[in-house]
Amino acid sequence: MFDKFMEMEPEKRERIVQAATKEFALKGYKNASTNEIVKEAKISKGLIFHYFNNKKQLYLHLYDYLTEVIVTEYLGKLKNDEPDFLKKMGQAALVKLELFRKHPMIFKFFLTAYVETDPEVREEVAGRNQKMVETNYPKIYEGVDYSNIREDIDKEKAVSMIIWALEGYANSKSGVFRNMTEKEFGDMIVEISSYMDILKKCFYKSN
Repeated sequence: MFDKFMEMEPEKRERIVQAATKEFALKGYKNASTNEIVKEAKISKGLIFHYFNNKKQLYLHLYDYLTEVIVTEYLGKLKNDEPDFLKKMGQAALVKLELFRKHPMIFKFFLTAYVETDPEVREEVAGRNQKMVETNYPKIYEGVDYSNIREDIDKEKAVSMIIWALEGYANSKSGVFRNMTEKEFGDMIVEISSYMDILKKCFYKSN
């Protein structure tokens, strides 16, 4: 069924994806309306239910589809030849910021999905997210060198704190991209570099 949806005329399929992403992102699963989705996508309601039996199927398929879009772009932009842990994490944060900027509504969808409380989809979304983390996070850290971290501190805790700081910074900016100028985005890159300098002074060996 879902394979048939992916074989649909690309322009029409993209209208459905964009309309459904917007509706679920802004209203959450429970309050989202398939009537609004088909209206926004300019298609018949029968067409949606030709491919998906119900709203739940549409929602979960959309979650899987958007996850693949973001993960593929995210991993594709990371430099596999960067061994230094801190630089790698800084790069990962910058890539995330770029994707926030490129796909603001997709990230709004995920932010809404992560706090979804409707029992009809809550556990399945949590399971999908856990699987995504377990499958893809190890790819970020392949070939990473941790030897520059100071030997007088707990290395595992230092690694965790660096990840929390840089991912937290990127996540805190997820809602500010819709009207961001090039200058503002450049200022954000400078700001994250300043945070990396502080983290380096705190956790790395002095040269």
